[in-house]
Amino acid sequence: MSRSLYQVRAYNVKHNYEVGDFLEAYRLLLQRTMDEIWSNIRWVKKHDKRGRRKLIPIIPKDGYFKHHHLRDLLLKD
Repeated sequence: MSRSLYQVRAYNVKHNYEVGDFLEAYRLLLQRTMDEIWSNIRWVKKHDKRGRRKLIPIIPKDGYFKHHHLRDLLLKD
C-alpha cells in the first residue's frame, strides 16, 4: 500500500468581509439537502441469518434524483 504524507497549513488573513450571512445561507442549503434526501429514503425490511427483522435504508442514487430533482429543488431559491 502506498503511503503519502501531507502537510496542512492554515493562515489567518484579516479582512473586513461579513461572512455570517453567507455561512448561514450555506448551512440552510445543507440542511435542506439533507431533509430532501432523508424524505426520499425508502426503508426495506430484511431478515438476517438469525431471523431477526431489520430495516435497511435505500438511498436514491439514480441520476434523475441527483441531477434533476435535487438540483432543481436547490436552485429554485
